[in-house]
Amino acid sequence: SYFHDSEDSYEYRKQLPMALKVGEATRLRLLIGEDFVKTKPGYIGLRLGLSGTNKAFAPLALRVSINGHAFHDGDVAKQLVVATGKRHGNGSHPPPTEAYVQWPLGDLSVLHAGWNDIEVTLQPMSQTKPLQLVELEIGVVDHVSN
Repeated sequence: SYFHDSEDSYEYRKQLPMALKVGEATRLRLLIGEDFVKTKPGYIGLRLGLSGTNKAFAPLALRVSINGHAFHDGDVAKQLVVATGKRHGNGSHPPPTEAYVQWPLGDLSVLHAGWNDIEVTLQPMSQTKPLQLVELEIGVVDHVSN
């Protein structure tokens, strides 16, 4: 439950949602159970889910690194998809995902089996209204068909 999000219970504090602040790196840890260099899936992508008061999510620029390797640095207009529709829930749920930023991962060696560190930094040329990171996913598709 997000309502009782504390370290004094049977589960760890949730990493998300997390406020993104200009110039401050937001570090998340993600556990991956396989070595993608060995398994060579057809597609791997990194997707971030965002929630904010600027419903256009523009302008928006992010710096993203995976295990210390620079992944993306700059404007995300080409990777940004603003979600439509309405999500319902009560106060114990995380904020709704209102926009996604997604990239394919070309260099599979930056991810490894075990714990991976992903840092997201909101860059100064971005919107100044409150913005939260509410999702972080690594999508894996074994075979991509045409």
